[in-house]
Amino acid sequence: MPIPNGLVTAIARSARGVARDLGPGLVQLRLSTAITRRAGFDCTPFLVDELLVDTGYSLARGALLRLLEGRPIRGVALTHHHEDHSGNAGEVQRRRACPVWLQRPEDRHTEGVDLLLPYRQLYWGVPDLGELTPMPTEVHTGARTLLVVPTPGHSRTHAVLFDPEQRAVLSGDLFISSGASAVLAEEDPAAHARSLRQLAALEPLRLLTGHGADLPDATARLLRKADRIEEAIGRVLRGAAAGEPPKVIAREAFQGGWARERWTSWMTQGDFSRQNFVRRVIALSATVP
Repeated sequence: MPIPNGLVTAIARSARGVARDLGPGLVQLRLSTAITRRAGFDCTPFLVDELLVDTGYSLARGALLRLLEGRPIRGVALTHHHEDHSGNAGEVQRRRACPVWLQRPEDRHTEGVDLLLPYRQLYWGVPDLGELTPMPTEVHTGARTLLVVPTPGHSRTHAVLFDPEQRAVLSGDLFISSGASAVLAEEDPAAHARSLRQLAALEPLRLLTGHGADLPDATARLLRKADRIEEAIGRVLRGAAAGEPPKVIAREAFQGGWARERWTSWMTQGDFSRQNFVRRVIALSATVP
């Protein structure tokens, strides 16, 4: 069910963008609309020299384009294809005649992006990914080289960008909160934990997330989150082996925060929930020989 055009226009008109310098050649572009400000869930693309990492969502397109005025861009690297990160890639590509890179571009129409649920249309809008090029192993920004680390789990297309000199990582949605949490219906929690450990092996110091956080002690945070996801997976599998239903398993696997969980699940039409974590762990474990 599409969102009425008048409401889409009103949300887009409420968009704001703020540029924040985080160090030499590094700028955070904080995007929000009236809805995401109320939810406390801004999106933050980054400019690394002449490379744009993520593009935010289409309902904040005007704000993004204003922030990019007068700034040279040689390419766009998407951490993944979800609409809050990829929504304006095509528009930037057309205006700047630059490539748009994505890990596993053949999966661009998966994970609900091809047929957005109403809540995703309301929060983010319909994405425009443009013409995609497979992500290389390194991306040049004009002044430095970033290493590309494929990090599936949250999305099959997910990859992060690591600056080996500054030991900083642009992590997209690999790290949003510190513990095991609700997930989208197509996520892979075990793969997510493996990706966290893979990135931690590079010993990053600084974690720059796709939703506004600038965190020190990156390696320790990544390993702690991997531990918590794996602990939750273990509790889920023990509950499944005992024949417990997903709702009961979820209560045993996660401690506290249930008021927020119920609200989030309701707001996202069940698309984002702890029960999804349980279902995915059980379903994916059944495919392991």
